[in-house]
Amino acid sequence: MKKTKESNVSKTAKLKGSISTCCNISKYADELEQLITAGTSTSTVVVQQKTEAFKERSLHRLLSNYLLGKNILSKTIFHESSTRVDQAQKWVYPDMVGVEFNEFQEFATRSLLKAAETKEYVALYSYELKRIIENDHQLKEYFFQALSNSSWANYGYLVAFDINEDIMEEMERLNRSFGIGIIKLSPYSDNTLELFPARKNELGYYTIDKLCRINNDFKNFITKSTKVLNAQAEVLEDVKSGLQKFCDRGFSSQEEILEYCNENHIPC
Repeated sequence: MKKTKESNVSKTAKLKGSISTCCNISKYADELEQLITAGTSTSTVVVQQKTEAFKERSLHRLLSNYLLGKNILSKTIFHESSTRVDQAQKWVYPDMVGVEFNEFQEFATRSLLKAAETKEYVALYSYELKRIIENDHQLKEYFFQALSNSSWANYGYLVAFDINEDIMEEMERLNRSFGIGIIKLSPYSDNTLELFPARKNELGYYTIDKLCRINNDFKNFITKSTKVLNAQAEVLEDVKSGLQKFCDRGFSSQEEILEYCNENHIPC
């Protein structure tokens, strides 16, 4: 028994160390300690059986399709392509990133906004995707992973294909406390639900710089988004088209969505 307690303390210390590399852990240290000492619920086995038919990354295109309808361009960040991959970097990379530009019809208005209030012209998003959130233990683990991975962004989201309604109250509490939004993803954009909105934060430039140095997918996304910000009127559409081609694709029809879901064993 004593050995188990020491093991839990060790796990907590390691987890705190991994997250503290990218954001301040002090304000939610107690939450994390409860998460580790609580252990894994027996329903995890059921969760694995329920979701093993499709891969988590196959959800990325569904999310991208939904975000395109909200004028947000998104891009998968491939963790395996990073230049530095170790345990300390575990909760740093988001699964997907997104960018939204305020669209005014007149270029003169956009230029004024960029010159006066650049932060009001562009918003950067971070998304952590999961197949299912079944219980309180999973919720806390995934939520704090999303919180850690989005410390650089204006808005951070935890996205899941299936969410147990019994944990909705705890989900709302965490959302109010830490500002991470929660999306219940569906193959069809009209059925995708933003259960809780994300709270806006200032960009974390030191973390953005760190991620650019570590991961080329992230660096290229930031570079191409910045080119759109700096583009002159005569080349703006071409530059934006380059960003769109770099980002993840959506779908052109309901039939294409259905075919994609069937190929990837995603329930729809």
